[in-house]
Formats: sequence, structure tokens, C-alpha cells
Amino acid sequence: MIKLFLLPALILALPLEAAPLHNEIISLHLWQETEPMIWTQEKPRVKEETYRELLQEASEILSGMLYGYDFYYVPYDKSRNITEEFKLTPLARVQWGDPNLKIAATERRGNRVYVKLNYYLESFQEARREAWSSNTFPIVSGSGRGNLFAGTTAKSGSINQAIKEAIRNHLRPRVFNKPREISGQLLIWKEPYIIIEKGSYLTRVTIKLRVGEITPYRIF
Repeated sequence: MIKLFLLPALILALPLEAAPLHNEIISLHLWQETEPMIWTQEKPRVKEETYRELLQEASEILSGMLYGYDFYYVPYDKSRNITEEFKLTPLARVQWGDPNLKIAATERRGNRVYVKLNYYLESFQEARREAWSSNTFPIVSGSGRGNLFAGTTAKSGSINQAIKEAIRNHLRPRVFNKPREISGQLLIWKEPYIIIEKGSYLTRVTIKLRVGEITPYRIF
């Protein structure tokens, strides 16, 4: 049974669930700790901070699912003394206060808050995801980790690591010589799955991928 409980003004500012306004809905099932994972001399987390982080996480995930990213990847190469570089650039963002983002349910279990959010897509957003549904763009998956004790930013970092691993999983059996750099676009296709395992945030993502350019090393 889902138990509703009193939320701070930050969450209450979002509209509650209403009748569907559009054809397609994206549902997110997010959670956040209400207490720090490691007790230190610092002040305990303020409730507003917990819900602000949840909304920030929802905004980032929805942006990746509706608009996607440009990506730029330089694989690590020890023999050439090349360090790894991976960048994701959002193509657009879902902003806080978006009227299509609605609360479906909230629940409190111990020191963790669970929130279900529904986002009602506009016709142009549906069209974007429909275009990405083409078999031209492969569906690939990957997993990534973030240090649990590094704070909640490690959760979003684990999503980025999972996206990078998904790209690597797609390219590894197709590109036999390590390239100098790779670029393209991607869309988060399904809601990321995030759990805590062995002192880490473990995230699994499924993306749609368009590899734009693979630049080889021309001279060793």
C-alpha cells in the first residue's frame, strides 16, 4: 500500500496527479536518503535538501529521456599516454515547475523517501521519441557505479558511467582498433535502475545510440 505523507513546499509546488493530458506518459520511481550515509560532525541533512535533490534527479533523467545528449568520448590508451575523457552535453532540459510533471505517489520507509512522478509528453516530445524508436538506432545497455560515501552527486555520476559503458559495449565488437575519439548522440530509452550494492550506487541504463563520427589514430 502506498502511504501519502506531508511533503515540504518544494514538492507541494508540483501539481498532483490529474487526468492524462497527452497520449504518452513517462513514469519515474525515485528514492533518496533522508539522513546522511555517514555521520560526521556536519549538520544533519535538511528535509528541503532531500526533496530538492529528488527534483534535480527527475529533471536530469527526464531531460535525457526526452531530448538526449551529445556525447564525446576519448578512450584511455596507455601506450599513447592518452587519458580517458567522456562528456555528455544535454540538448535541452526539463525545468523545475514544468506543469506536465506531476506527483503520482509518495512513500516513506525508514530513512528513505520514495516518489513516483509522471511526466505527460507534449506532441513534439512524443515525436522525438518516436523518431528515436527507429531500428536505425540500436538499443544498448550498460552499468555504472558511484561511491556511495561521496554524496548524492555520485548517483548521477553512476548514470554517466553506465551510459559510457553502454557505448563501449556497442562499439567493442564493431571497432577493432582503438579510436582516437568518438562522438554522436544518445537518448535514455528506459528509466534508469538504481540500487545500492557493496558501498556503491549501481545504475543500469538502456539507451538509443547514434554514433556520428569515429576518428582513428592515423600515426602511432
